[in-house]
Amino acid sequence: MLIHEDEPEYDVWVKISLSIAPTVIFLLLFLIRYNIIPSDTEYEAELGEKILLTCLALILAAYWALLPRKYEIHDDKVKLVLGAFSWSISLKSIEEVKKARGSKVFAYNGLRFATSAKTAVEIKRNKWPSVIISPSNPDLFIERLQHVLRNFKN
Repeated sequence: MLIHEDEPEYDVWVKISLSIAPTVIFLLLFLIRYNIIPSDTEYEAELGEKILLTCLALILAAYWALLPRKYEIHDDKVKLVLGAFSWSISLKSIEEVKKARGSKVFAYNGLRFATSAKTAVEIKRNKWPSVIISPSNPDLFIERLQHVLRNFKN
């Protein structure tokens, strides 16, 4: 049963960094298409465009597949909904839930699905990799998850 649902928070710097690669590829496509970057043959120009379009499609597909869409708290699991799939964390494996601070937001030895430094939440797990996420309302998310964990373990 779904207890709580939250959208991920995306910092401006994350949006900017994610847009750099597609922007560079669009710029290169423009420069090749209008012969600002000259090529020796027409075949070379077409091949360059095809390679860039393929790279652009792969990057956009990876963004769509891997970036978080929402975080759900169920009565037996926490579910991370990504573009192409979802991943569930059993409540049995969760030791602690708290706000992530300092370097853990940027460099973390567990799984990192955080898209915002200011709303990062750490889900510490026993024996499994811990997870960092960024719900838009971290305080409410932590409160609800701690409540569900207390009920689950009793």
